[in-house]
Amino acid sequence: MRLAGPVAVDLLVLDAEIADPDGGSLAPLITRLYPGLPVVLHVYAGIEAGQGAVVRVEKGGDFERLKATVRTVLGSGNDAA
Repeated sequence: MRLAGPVAVDLLVLDAEIADPDGGSLAPLITRLYPGLPVVLHVYAGIEAGQGAVVRVEKGGDFERLKATVRTVLGSGNDAA
């Protein structure tokens, strides 16, 4: 609902363990519904991020890698490719 609302969203950070109602990953659903929205997928090692505007960041005990990736994606001004 938030993504379809009137306030623009610049980037979405998802945890790879969060599933859509059908039991799959939310990343493919989000990128299909909102193709211009960059998605950062926070994952454990060995989990693939998918394609398109999805950027994969491994979990590592602190959030510095995640924060740095978000800064990079927001600063790039493109679809996080």
